[in-house]
Amino acid sequence: MGYNFWRCLLDILVQMLKLSLPAPSPPSPVSPYRLLFTDH
Repeated sequence: MGYNFWRCLLDILVQMLKLSLPAPSPPSPVSPYRLLFTDH
């Protein structure tokens, strides 16, 4: 039972990481370019 619990916990952590990683990824490359364009 303990092993199954940790397996489930790890799966949730992986899902959370998968959800959090793509979210900050798209705005990250856009913001520096926007700053460069507005600066010039």
